[in-house]
Amino acid sequence: MIVISNIFWFMSIIFVIVSLMNLDFKIEKLGIPIFLNDVKWTWFVYRNKERSEIIDNYLLIDGYVIVFHYPWLWCVYEGNSYEEIRNKFSLGGQSNKSSYLTWWQKIIGKKIENWYIENVM
Repeated sequence: MIVISNIFWFMSIIFVIVSLMNLDFKIEKLGIPIFLNDVKWTWFVYRNKERSEIIDNYLLIDGYVIVFHYPWLWCVYEGNSYEEIRNKFSLGGQSNKSSYLTWWQKIIGKKIENWYIENVM
């Protein structure tokens, strides 16, 4: 009896796994971000945007340079000036036009974009 119940349990688990594999379900719909480093730096920009120093199309915040390529696309670099970051890799950033963003990343990104348009452009 125990063996039969274990076989049914095992078969039901396999059925659930196969069913889930056939679904076209994206993890970001649950609000789980794919790139955690980008989320960290987007929160950094959002929290510190008011106390940043605005120079042309970039911001200076506590040893970091935030470069806005467009109002909807920014990257964060470690440095104290735009010239200093030329050969450095981005630490993270966000494109509000990305399809993989969660709903809350889109909200934060839109707030940063609107702030940038109002204060810099």
